Amino acid sequence: FVSNAFADDWRMRKYDLNYDMVIELSELRESGCRVSNHIFKHADKNGDGVLNRREAQKASTLIFRNKCPRS
Repeated sequence: FVSNAFADDWRMRKYDLNYDMVIELSELRESGCRVSNHIFKHADKNGDGVLNRREAQKASTLIFRNKCPRS
């Protein structure tokens, strides 16, 4: 049983392009976000190279509201 609980978060719906429940830097860039490697690493608190739902929520202002196109 696979849950779609991640779908209730707008960041995951908009930026998790391959629906694997994490957001990769390449997915952000493909979506038009201008995110540097340094900012992405800062947001990736556990250092696994991707943003999980919690990391994405905490990085809302840092990444999604300031570095990504609105629409």
